[in-house]
Amino acid sequence: MRIRVWGPREGDLASGAQILSGPALEDPRPCSLEASLTPEAISLTDAGDIDLVGSFTGDSATLGVASDGGTDQFHVLLVREPDCQIDGGQRRGTPADDEALGVASSSGGAGIVGRQNGTDGYVVVNGQPSPGILSGGQQDWLRGIAALDDGWVVVGSAMAGSTYDNEPVESLGGSDVVVLRLDASLGLLWQMSLGGPGDDDGLAVKIDPQSGEIVVLGTTTGPSELDRFGVLADGQRAIFAHRIPAP
Repeated sequence: MRIRVWGPREGDLASGAQILSGPALEDPRPCSLEASLTPEAISLTDAGDIDLVGSFTGDSATLGVASDGGTDQFHVLLVREPDCQIDGGQRRGTPADDEALGVASSSGGAGIVGRQNGTDGYVVVNGQPSPGILSGGQQDWLRGIAALDDGWVVVGSAMAGSTYDNEPVESLGGSDVVVLRLDASLGLLWQMSLGGPGDDDGLAVKIDPQSGEIVVLGTTTGPSELDRFGVLADGQRAIFAHRIPAP
């Protein structure tokens, strides 16, 4: 199965996007989303279905609920057979703004990360929130998640004064990449900060299937140990991919 996501520009995840799935792009299976839903990330399950997360405001016919106020996060499962059927939906939110920013599918269910209350990073697996949240900084959020056999790896960004599950997050200056290793019950096993005196943001995380290393992707503005691959269009931020030894 191949997947294409359509928005204002091909490849965008945008409000009112269509996800097309099928054995060939010439024979797509459209799965339309109502305009109030703004997709942010997708992940494939072992069965070839799609975990889709994002945010919405107001009433949602797809979810059958209204937001709690501001922006709320949503999660739906798009089932491959029959053609892109939406199998239920979940909403989670607070009276402030909440966003689902990343998702990873596993045999144990979908792991979702994002931002709640406008400032705090959260982790949810199968609808159950983690015991801890990333909070205390001016802008904390979690954006990338990857599944392991015995838990999860999560990445995001944290500011000075941030904590996760009451454990201080080391501040290196500006915003810093935070990496969290969680067990299967979402308990914190270890955490680390990456970056330097500038602004460093963790945007995604993957597990190298050969070495088992944790590969963190993101952007950086200042000198640090992070390996750069190129400077973005604003001339200030650079893309990085940093490897952490297998846990």
